[in-house]
Amino acid sequence: MSEVHFFQRFSQRENVATNNTLLLLSRLYEYDRRIFQAVLTECLSRDIRIGVSFEQQTRSNAKTVPDGMFWQQAFKIVVETKMGSDWRPEQIKGHLSALEGKEEVRLLLLLSPSPLSDVAKHAVSQIISDHGKGVNLVGLTFGELITTIRDSLKERDNEMVDIIDDYEGFAGEANLLPQTSNLLRVVPCGLTWEENEQLSLYYEPADRGALPHAYLGIYAQKYVRLIGEVSKTVLASVRNASTKPEVSAKNLSPEEKSKIIEAWLGAEKHGWVSPEPRKFTFVKRFYRTSFQKTSSGGMRKHRNFNLKQLLGDEFKDGMDVREIASKLMGLTWD
Repeated sequence: MSEVHFFQRFSQRENVATNNTLLLLSRLYEYDRRIFQAVLTECLSRDIRIGVSFEQQTRSNAKTVPDGMFWQQAFKIVVETKMGSDWRPEQIKGHLSALEGKEEVRLLLLLSPSPLSDVAKHAVSQIISDHGKGVNLVGLTFGELITTIRDSLKERDNEMVDIIDDYEGFAGEANLLPQTSNLLRVVPCGLTWEENEQLSLYYEPADRGALPHAYLGIYAQKYVRLIGEVSKTVLASVRNASTKPEVSAKNLSPEEKSKIIEAWLGAEKHGWVSPEPRKFTFVKRFYRTSFQKTSSGGMRKHRNFNLKQLLGDEFKDGMDVREIASKLMGLTWD
């Protein structure tokens, strides 16, 4: 018997991908507006408010203080989906006409399987600058949307977890997710990046979502400083860490268990004291690089890079990680 899906299959047309994405977001909105608001705010890097706000004794611009007021933020988001990089100027200009209004927030959201290239981002930004005053551009991949929603859900959100699982299945079948062999996942790491380098691993909360990826990068202080090829990911906890440590996970070598114990004890020194399991990602070896973030501010969450898109023909499947690290040296991103 065939499995029943939430999302339409059997087609890779852009309108089907858009329709399924809007259906996913509408289901999330109906499920929990607070989660929906958090996902939009994270994906769009804007403070998006959903629903009516109530305030009391708030001073107005006229310096009077009304007894109370309630209001709702006005925003409009126009979505354009592309399977490739063919962002046509006339089409973008036409979309900007739909954003002519007085909404407080007006966004053009470009949805695609891979991150916008710097060339495409510059070209579309120029069109917006010339024809779309007050409109902001946001690029989003299907994978980033999936990961953001997963990160916003709790274990108890069974209904929504089933829906995002099915959407991810659709996205995979429709080739909307990056190829694992090309994907570099970069994670923020403040105080411990040198410890990560020494142990050849990275740890994080067990419920943090991530797309399958071949490479792991460690970001600290405006630079991706390390890159390694992923060899294994396990969920593990350590009992009696300070006395007679025992690692809960199976199928680990003595060396891997020893590294998990050392990382666990190090985390406690940095203030992460919890008996809950953590996700440990092992790499074969970390190599140093210098891949700079040029935009202001730090890096709040992980970010995915398609190495084939980033390095072009210089990237080959099975390429030595030391060579990838070398080619990333001096490159920038925002």
